[in-house]
Amino acid sequence: MDRRAETTPATRTCEELVCQRVRALLLRRLAWLQSLWGASAPGADWDWRLDTADIAAAEAAWREGPEAQPFNAAIAACDSALAGHEGRDRRRIAAVFGLTTSEADLLDLLTALAVAPELRRVLGAVDPGGPGGATVRESAARRVLGERDGPLWRPAGPLAGWRLVTEHQGAAGLCLGASGFATRMMRGVLTLDRALHRAARELPPMPLPDWAEAPAAELAALAAEDAPVRVILRARPGEDTAPVAAALAARLGTGLLELVPPVGTSDGDLVEMTVLADRIALAGGMALLLPAQAWQGPGPAGTPLVLTQLAPGEMPPPARGRIDLVIDLPSRPVAALQAAPDGAGAQAGLRAARDAARAWMRQRLSQLGRLGRAGAGWDDLVLPEAAFRQLRRLVFEAKARRRADRAAALGSGVTALFHGPPGTGKTLTGEVIAAALGAELLIVDVASIASKYVGETAKNLRRLFDAISGSDAVLMFDEADSLFTRRTEIRDAQDRHANTDTNYLLQLLESFDGVALMTTNRKGNIDPAFFRRMRHIVEFRPPEMPERLRLWEQATARLCPAAERPEPDLIARLAGLAEVTPAQIRDAAETAYFLAAEAGTGLGREALVEGLEAELAKEGRTLDRRLAERMAQHA
Repeated sequence: MDRRAETTPATRTCEELVCQRVRALLLRRLAWLQSLWGASAPGADWDWRLDTADIAAAEAAWREGPEAQPFNAAIAACDSALAGHEGRDRRRIAAVFGLTTSEADLLDLLTALAVAPELRRVLGAVDPGGPGGATVRESAARRVLGERDGPLWRPAGPLAGWRLVTEHQGAAGLCLGASGFATRMMRGVLTLDRALHRAARELPPMPLPDWAEAPAAELAALAAEDAPVRVILRARPGEDTAPVAAALAARLGTGLLELVPPVGTSDGDLVEMTVLADRIALAGGMALLLPAQAWQGPGPAGTPLVLTQLAPGEMPPPARGRIDLVIDLPSRPVAALQAAPDGAGAQAGLRAARDAARAWMRQRLSQLGRLGRAGAGWDDLVLPEAAFRQLRRLVFEAKARRRADRAAALGSGVTALFHGPPGTGKTLTGEVIAAALGAELLIVDVASIASKYVGETAKNLRRLFDAISGSDAVLMFDEADSLFTRRTEIRDAQDRHANTDTNYLLQLLESFDGVALMTTNRKGNIDPAFFRRMRHIVEFRPPEMPERLRLWEQATARLCPAAERPEPDLIARLAGLAEVTPAQIRDAAETAYFLAAEAGTGLGREALVEGLEAELAKEGRTLDRRLAERMAQHA
């Protein structure tokens, strides 16, 4: 086999040049071993020979001789090409993350093995005792790259610290591999890691409020001196600093990446997410907005501008090498937007800013839970009049408490418990309340909050309430009885910690300045202490005949144009066939719609009855045949 053929760079992409360079390095190492032992191909029995006679100094001398020159020439040609425009991605990685020449060469080797499987066969010949695949032993990598002094890999070095290289200790020794982030950067691609898909988002630029002009100028002066800065945005509970952070970053001409760890993130995972967010912000030339708890760990190491939110008077732990700039926000910083000059242009700009802020807020909240459906209105609810009055009082109270002259005396928080069987409209009611308040509805997955590990549930709750603070979103704990369960008599340590979590949640609810809704199908499981802390308790009963009639009318009207809707007397008879919930009526109507469409008929009695029977069958119920036959006789 002519190993010296095709060793000059024929293509001009950075990744291909790196792969060609690594191929030449591997072939040079293989040529040395074959010249040393005179074998046409190595095998597993080479291990003892490599351990006894493969001397680095002898190989270095061989590389200066004529046999190695074709490989040296190919390596030099690749180096020359990589020094030009084609190698900009490789040079960027080394410059951004502070890699030495040896560390950059090691990353080349590992990246090439990750993207070019054919090179792994050559590595197997060079290092037959290695782990195989896209990983390589550190000792073998050192010999392939021609390193003579000291290890290539430093556990405290940038390759490890920035997670550019993965390591594991196996039977073959210390084995190294390239991370997906490193291989993507070698292609010039910068994307979020999988671990950040639901935890980090780039925020859109926001307008800078008038009150922030002075601190923005101070921040610009620090940035001009290339000083790493930590901006500490301090605001009262309920105030959101992210729009101000995005405005400050935009003033400096940079984007902003926000890290919002999902509820339930452990301390160890938060440290890892902080490193990954710091890495992509540094590589992308962005500023980084971190939650306060991120500073309980090592904190970000590379991004020049980092922002964080704290309560008034608080300070995070010291950040080595960073200058702290503290900015105390006035109440409702977005009020500066409302003071914009009159005129169509100003109003259009204000609407655009509000739309951007709302889109950003929806994106941020979606990382914490499930967003409710937008656009629900009071007309969508079919409830007894007493329940309607309770809900309207709740909305009036929430709006009144937001007024500045009332908030100090009354507080701005409102809590409510919705209890009743499944499908009776509790979640829809939450959507209606949020729409009436001009807010988003965040539905929290209780399973992501509760943890079997001591202290984790309290941490998850604290992170949730911190993250939603200032968003004005309505918070809904769906199926909340597992979180608000009855406190137990203390028999062991597990009971004691469960009660501690319950008490902590009570404290969070009392200090929460927004609207918090709890839903449950099992009111009897709820701790009675919660009832005293609920401003409103609303019962959702299965609908009576008049309500079922309205629900069937709504469900069929939503599916059919006016001319094709079932006759009123048919709907009335249908409402009397069975006691069902609003959700069952909606699903039965949809089933009937598709049955009729499949048969090529209108939405008539047969399809509607069959759709209703399908819903009843889910609960093991059947339709009263006498009522159905009587209905058929009147058709």
